[in-house]
Amino acid sequence: ASLLWRKSLDQRFAGIQVKVQVELAGPRATWRLEVENDSRDWSVWRVVFPQVALGRIGESELDDRFVYPFVSGQLVEAPLTKPLSYRGLYPECVATMQFFAHYDKDCGLYIAAHDPLAGTKELHADVQQSSRIVAAAIQEDCGTPALMCSFNVPAENMGVPGNKFRTSGTVVMEAFHGDWFDAAQIYKRWMEKDAKYLAEIAPGACADEPPPGAVVKRPAEEKLLVQEVSSVA
Repeated sequence: ASLLWRKSLDQRFAGIQVKVQVELAGPRATWRLEVENDSRDWSVWRVVFPQVALGRIGESELDDRFVYPFVSGQLVEAPLTKPLSYRGLYPECVATMQFFAHYDKDCGLYIAAHDPLAGTKELHADVQQSSRIVAAAIQEDCGTPALMCSFNVPAENMGVPGNKFRTSGTVVMEAFHGDWFDAAQIYKRWMEKDAKYLAEIAPGACADEPPPGAVVKRPAEEKLLVQEVSSVA
């Protein structure tokens, strides 16, 4: 399926259109976004996609859990009850992976950028107590808190009029059963299959002496050691 936004009522944006493609397969939705820009006046600087509002799972938010990729991974209990605010620039130590997970004992949602080139992006996660956008997204009263998650991606040639944008790889949202480990396994399976930034050690080579320029499968992305967080400042 495809969604297309074009012919803005604001004539200043003439020549700019946004196309989103989504493929559904079982519990997974795979998304791609493109910005076509034929304008001589406007430049695409950043694209924030996706922007997801996560409400409580089931009848209570107290048994909900949220994972975000700070260092080796952080696990937050009952995230909607805490003043959570996370900003992480990937690929750095503050964001070593490209995914979030929100779950309880019954089900969960995995949200990830399956970007095989490991392009720069900012991962954001914030608990908002009340807003019109949140209320519209989760279809509950304005006073209901929600966890807002997004990927903020800089555009190539930002500042140059007429530049375009296309998602590197895909954005994936997948329903799953389990906990942080099961979410990490989804990411690991994708990474081992499609990530272009990993290189295998040549047969017979010493594991401590990888070939020059190789990225060995031993970073924090392979072993998600989630740390329990009882409170978030």
